[in-house]
Amino acid sequence: MVFISCTSVSCDFVAGITVVDVDEAESLIGPKSEWYPDKYPCPTCGERCAFSTRKLDERRTQHFLNPMEAFVAFSGAGLPSEDECSSARVRGLLETKRVKSAVTRHIRGTSRCTLDCIELEDGTKLYLGASTHGACVYRVQSPHIYAEGTDEKPRD
Repeated sequence: MVFISCTSVSCDFVAGITVVDVDEAESLIGPKSEWYPDKYPCPTCGERCAFSTRKLDERRTQHFLNPMEAFVAFSGAGLPSEDECSSARVRGLLETKRVKSAVTRHIRGTSRCTLDCIELEDGTKLYLGASTHGACVYRVQSPHIYAEGTDEKPRD
């Protein structure tokens, strides 16, 4: 097992990655990847993560992933636990929590923008993508512990 952990002092993310196919792991998240050894974007806080082969502090929040799940997470599509984006869950969040902010990007040469993410008052973030049927919620990220102002783990 290899470990990739966030280098930010305020983030406790650690990915424990079980390697079965060495070639797959090396190309997706290992020495043959663009992120190796210390340029992995943290799927929790956005800072940088670094590669390690030694076991890390047990007090950190460990996510046990296979190489493909880790690749998806470091590519910005979220952790496997964040892919529960059902209509009921999204509606429940949007109907019970106020919107704190929205991440948008201007489309150059137009009077339009893209809406990438909606952050709710409790720190929950809903990430949006395009589909032929309209906006698609592809990731629901629970608030960080430090965003809640408490030592308790976030609840869904």
